[in-house]
Amino acid sequence: LVNERKAERGCEGRLGLLNLGNTCYMNASLQCLSHTRLLREYFLRKEFLYDLNNKGRVAFALSSLFHELWSGEPRKPINIDDLRKTFNNISPNFTEGVQHDAHEFLETFLSGLGKDIDRSGVEGGAHCSVPETNEMTDEDAERAVWDAHVKCGNNSVLTHLFTGVFKSTMTCDTCGHRSRTFEPFSGLHLPLPTSPYIKISYNIFTADPANPYQRIVTETSRDSKLSDILSSIPYPTASTPSGYVTPLDTPVTSLRYIPTIYPTDIVRLKVYHRFIKVAPAGVLSGRNCITFDRPVYIGFPTHNFTKEEVEEKVWRASRHMVPDYPSGKELPFTVSQVSEDGMRCKTCPWDKSCFGCQVGE
Repeated sequence: LVNERKAERGCEGRLGLLNLGNTCYMNASLQCLSHTRLLREYFLRKEFLYDLNNKGRVAFALSSLFHELWSGEPRKPINIDDLRKTFNNISPNFTEGVQHDAHEFLETFLSGLGKDIDRSGVEGGAHCSVPETNEMTDEDAERAVWDAHVKCGNNSVLTHLFTGVFKSTMTCDTCGHRSRTFEPFSGLHLPLPTSPYIKISYNIFTADPANPYQRIVTETSRDSKLSDILSSIPYPTASTPSGYVTPLDTPVTSLRYIPTIYPTDIVRLKVYHRFIKVAPAGVLSGRNCITFDRPVYIGFPTHNFTKEEVEEKVWRASRHMVPDYPSGKELPFTVSQVSEDGMRCKTCPWDKSCFGCQVGE
């Protein structure tokens, strides 16, 4: 792209294009063309009218869009439906209203546009001979290939802006013979550099109620497997939940996520926040159990812990709910043993209507 001069008027060129349903690939490509100065000025000055060799529907549609974008008048985003319909007449593959590759669209669009403004007079699809360049210097060979390409239905402003000549050289390892080829190109496919390592993150459950889930970020080789990650965890007795069925030989590049790791030497207690609501007189059930907020987990590094230790960790995990509660005062809750859903007592039969026996009872 050619560097832009600053717009002299506030909205000149600074307008969006409406998304007509998965047309963001088209909008992005057209905005790039709009901000290529030499191409834009070619259409804004209507110089393309001197190069038309047919009805020029695509050329007129693009010229109209450029005039709207660069009028300098404040307005809403522009609807490109007319240009899209014109383009779809020459390329029906883009009519289904689904997402497409922006580079594929740009190549197809420029190909159709080039036919409208080509000056060579050669019909598309005509056979074009490739010049023999073995005895030429690099400079002469490049010029010969370029001239042949331009004369073969590619003599438009698009060719002069977006096309070059690519030289490739091959050398035989045995005899040392070198061969050259020159060919026109309008796009270079360059690989993105990738690191041989990948970062993997996961959570480890700890016995700290203020930070029960410790975030671990590790860097490992892209060739690693899930088993390599698990073996590197700084807890030799760590395990994954029983519901985690991903095979241990799964490559890390295929993992969508790693579930929380629960060390087997840490006891987990699930804590529900709830209150008992007393129903008005005359109602069949005199009390109702209501849970609120999300349940939290607290951990203990040993299977032997006291009621006071449980209350202390529950209080640390719940302190944010009552930030103004005076310190040193009796705890504003009791700890009870409840069922998995937190609604009933863990030990008493259901007909006792017990909501949970207090710890220590």
